[in-house]
Amino acid sequence: MANADVNVTSVMETDPSLSLYQLLDPEVLANPYPLFRRLRTEDPVHWDPFLHAWVVTRYADVIRVLHDFSANRTPTPEKLEAMGLPELNSIAQVMVKQMLFLDPPSHTRLRSLASQAFTPQRVAVLREHIREITNSLLDVVEARGRMDVIADLAAPLPYTVTAEMLGGTGQRCPAVKRVVAGFCRDARQLPA
Repeated sequence: MANADVNVTSVMETDPSLSLYQLLDPEVLANPYPLFRRLRTEDPVHWDPFLHAWVVTRYADVIRVLHDFSANRTPTPEKLEAMGLPELNSIAQVMVKQMLFLDPPSHTRLRSLASQAFTPQRVAVLREHIREITNSLLDVVEARGRMDVIADLAAPLPYTVTAEMLGGTGQRCPAVKRVVAGFCRDARQLPA
């Protein structure tokens, strides 16, 4: 992975302030870009001591990792338990099922399904429908004359879109919201 323009620090020299764990700090999460910039400039192929994983931040390096390395390196809940990190199990349970963290043939099967769902024509339809959902959410707050951007738009928009993409209706949003909120709650409960 190392080449002339990549500064790969030794695991022993890793700066813990560059850990993605910092994203659990509300201030860092509100503006993560300085952390991302530091990672790209100071240590673009970074060993994250808390996550026990490599964090790769530059496009060319990410492409190389995706092409040349196995997703089987993603820690399973059992491996995290053995490493003394059971608090990360809920995140690992989700990660080991995501397409990005799978090798063929599972990755290939999911990618084929996703590519059918996200053709350019389907994305154009989705874009218009997402615009309609956004406008309906804004109509509700316009009548009130005030708005909480997170509670009134940023939170319900992805829940609504996700529920509808899964074949549900706006009435399914609370179920999707509960799943996402549970995952986020588990992530926030990780130790500092």
